[in-house]
Amino acid sequence: MYSTAVLIILAKIVCPETVAFFRGSKYIFKCNVGNWFTSEDNCNASGGQLTSIETSDENTFLVDAIALILSTKDKTDRKRGLYWIGLTYNNDEMSYKWLSGEPLNYNNWYQGQPDNSNFLGTRAAHCAMIDRFNSFEWGDEDCYQTFKSVCEIR
Repeated sequence: MYSTAVLIILAKIVCPETVAFFRGSKYIFKCNVGNWFTSEDNCNASGGQLTSIETSDENTFLVDAIALILSTKDKTDRKRGLYWIGLTYNNDEMSYKWLSGEPLNYNNWYQGQPDNSNFLGTRAAHCAMIDRFNSFEWGDEDCYQTFKSVCEIR
């Protein structure tokens, strides 16, 4: 009985990452939550950075991968369906920029986004995420909220 309880506890602690490949890039879907900054640090430690989404095909690939990952998970947890991406608001230029340096030529914001307001209404929202609760479209959120993340290694 004791060993079964230990296995259950370990199963809740261990969080396997999902890895997928698309057009020459390796994507790591991090299951541990973190704020946008720690998520970027974790991606850097893996040899990449939070993903830049440059085309609708790439966005569809990521959405399909996230939907597949979530299909076996409990969908009632608000944070399970939120994944940080490498898009953040640049105050100096007053626009969103990819960490990769690529221009924001493609976007998939959901209606009314970006609005620089988080869902708690506590701080400005300057970091972007994919939100499964809004048709897997993008939203802006307070960078200190804790979500999962998608890393890209080119």
